[in-house]
Amino acid sequence: MPAIRLTTSGVRIPDLLTKYREQANQVVQSAVEVGTAGMLQDFRSNLAAAFPRSKRAANLVTSRVFPEREVSINAAGSVVGRGGKGSAWPAPLKLFAEGGTIYPTKAGTALAVPTARVPMVSRRKMTPDEVSRSFGERLTLVPARGGVWGYLVLKKQTVGRSGQVRRATKRRAAQGRGAESIVMFVLIPRATIRKRLDFDTIAQKWANTMPQLLEQQAARITEGGRS
Repeated sequence: MPAIRLTTSGVRIPDLLTKYREQANQVVQSAVEVGTAGMLQDFRSNLAAAFPRSKRAANLVTSRVFPEREVSINAAGSVVGRGGKGSAWPAPLKLFAEGGTIYPTKAGTALAVPTARVPMVSRRKMTPDEVSRSFGERLTLVPARGGVWGYLVLKKQTVGRSGQVRRATKRRAAQGRGAESIVMFVLIPRATIRKRLDFDTIAQKWANTMPQLLEQQAARITEGGRS
């Protein structure tokens, strides 16, 4: 049986499909890239507004577009949290995106909330054990009333002019900066975290704009092809 070749206006159908498939790939890829970039910017704005004192909050998220090294009509984009495993959000971001209550891991214990006096280590506050080792002093438990169970206090140190905790040396004592009680942690039975982030609304907003983005990119690409 002889081969059958279909043409339209003198152009072979396979050639026509190949031409417009390439354009379709470009349209979808471009629309996904624009939408993902816009979604990332909105996520970062949400983070900056939720944590205005943090200079790094906006950088807790990044974006990805797949496939990474080719143009595809099956392109997809997503915004992910830095430090998360796979597509999962890091626990802190997930908590502020959903809200919830934090409880101690062991029954009969309390959450130790660090105060401003607690030093930083590896971009986080020291734990009670780390504070004890750092200052060579065991933290003292001071009972309290109400919603606070108590305080973990250093009693052999002093606070320097910079506001940081320093060892209470004889020289500092002679300068009138002797040892004092310094509250390092506040003990509470639980912590309720209110929802600060609205990632679901932002993601839905950009999903709804995809038809418009596809039209815009189709017009841009076809016009570019005619020039």
